[in-house]
Amino acid sequence: MNNMSSTLKYFKKVPIYIVEPHDEVLPFIYRCLGSKHLPFEGNTFVHLDSHPDMLIPKTMTADTVLDKNLLFSEISIENWMLPAAYAGHLKHLIWVKPPWANQMVDSVTTFLIGKHKDNGLIRLTCPEPYFVSEGLYATPEELENTREVTLHVMTIGGFIEDPMKKDDFTAVSSALRQYLPERNTPYILDVDLDFFSTKNPFKTLYDRVNLYDKLAPLYAYNRPDSTDPEILKEATVVRNEQLNELEKLFGYLDEHRSLQGYEGARSARYEAVELIYLELIGTYKQSEIDWKIIHDAGCTRDDTDLPHHITTPNDLDRLITGTFRSFLAALPAPPTIVTIARSSEDEYCPSEVVDQIQIGVLDELRQRLEEVDVRLAYQEEETH
Repeated sequence: MNNMSSTLKYFKKVPIYIVEPHDEVLPFIYRCLGSKHLPFEGNTFVHLDSHPDMLIPKTMTADTVLDKNLLFSEISIENWMLPAAYAGHLKHLIWVKPPWANQMVDSVTTFLIGKHKDNGLIRLTCPEPYFVSEGLYATPEELENTREVTLHVMTIGGFIEDPMKKDDFTAVSSALRQYLPERNTPYILDVDLDFFSTKNPFKTLYDRVNLYDKLAPLYAYNRPDSTDPEILKEATVVRNEQLNELEKLFGYLDEHRSLQGYEGARSARYEAVELIYLELIGTYKQSEIDWKIIHDAGCTRDDTDLPHHITTPNDLDRLITGTFRSFLAALPAPPTIVTIARSSEDEYCPSEVVDQIQIGVLDELRQRLEEVDVRLAYQEEETH
């Protein structure tokens, strides 16, 4: 550790980079790797968010991580973190979530991430249903060029669910100390403003035909009762067949605007998609229908829903000046850099409160870190 510390540079003021979509924080993190403010490998990433953001681009080859500009063009808001873990830059991923986020339960898991020997894609050995339901699971034998990753999931803001519930920040602090043992251990603090209040934007998608509920049975995922690798491997094959067929059907609709001439099997899924197609074109104009977004919405309907919790003004104030303030106080040392995502353009963070949340979060960071250098990257983009 001391060797590494002696070669690292230190910022006089902690940089805070604020972007709009969350994947746009990655170039700023890479810049700090390049300038030697963060070590090239093995970083701890503390991630406050209503969503894990830990998927992997489904068809992106593992070798894409060797070309950072190509990587930046391939990632999106839900899948930007694990490619950086496969590249070795991130090792300890700490997802700090609000109580309404249930895509994973509080736990500590160590798993391997690597390149799949058969298809060259990034896959991982974590049995968490979040990964298996997306077809991302692989057994250790199927992977090469593997790295070990620790995923630590913890929940704060318990008062939201139960007014009598108090967060144990002493436990939070000692958990963080496992990954940040020294005062000068470098790490990244990452905050999505939707941690404080979040919408599920797919809920109202084509709601005149109640589309969101109609997609649920089509995309349903039955999680295996076992974590036996062979059973999970089989579940992954079945799940990938399901998702691939649905992607093909909606992709065909996107290209041809009807299912006429579709050459795949006339399966039960085909019939279900055809029913949805007929309902939608009976209610909406073709020009209003985005079939790819419908498939994206379906992919969120596995066996947990995307979180949806619009926080009341009182609770919002308490989450920022109570919970978040206490969390910052529990950090064993100041972060090397802070990255913040607004997530408001796609409405994951309600646009009517995002500025208020941002002001509150920056106030807390300034109080805790004193010397900060705030960069509003999302405004710089607008002026280009």
